[in-house]
Amino acid sequence: MNFNGIDFDSYLKNYPDKKGYFGKYGGSYIAPELQAAMDEITEAYFTICKSRKFIAELRRIRREFQGRPTPISHLERLSNKLGNVQLYVKREDLNHTGAHKLNHCMGEVLLAKYMGKKKVIAETGAGQHGVAMATAATLLGSTMQSSTFVTTLKLQRLLMSNANEVAMSQNILYDNSADFSGAYQKTDNILSPYKADFGVMYPNFEHLASAS
Repeated sequence: MNFNGIDFDSYLKNYPDKKGYFGKYGGSYIAPELQAAMDEITEAYFTICKSRKFIAELRRIRREFQGRPTPISHLERLSNKLGNVQLYVKREDLNHTGAHKLNHCMGEVLLAKYMGKKKVIAETGAGQHGVAMATAATLLGSTMQSSTFVTTLKLQRLLMSNANEVAMSQNILYDNSADFSGAYQKTDNILSPYKADFGVMYPNFEHLASAS
């Protein structure tokens, strides 16, 4: 198939290159301190992804736990209102945990399991990424730990996303990058300004204070 001058029958055989570029686009911007770890993950992926056992397990999880393939729904009334168009949506919200985030988290945690890793980390804003990562880690083994980092500026949104329910069984850390005065602060200090606002709506959110 040729589109906009690109032959897609051969394109993915040549791209991305070893540095992650698709021509002049793509690439990765990683702190030097993390590059060695990312190289280890890349090398492991290109080995493990060829494993029939790995692929079979991932497909089983997608089908039996995650709820894939998710359906495509016809937006009949909106299509009729607009006229001369038929609109469809891919219902990624019907994935377990309610978002597309579990798609990559499940694959990443399964990869970590095959690599023999015992802990995975995630950064979250609205909370769904942290929930998905914690869900994948919980499913794939009691020895797999999950930690979620969130800036203090995003804390309000995290609480509103009900991520505190996952925090009951997962270790959630808060990165005080708002003022860069320190890498991490005690969770109690970060949560205290919000207790009056969210204490009634989320009476169990004190579970978040178990982070260290």
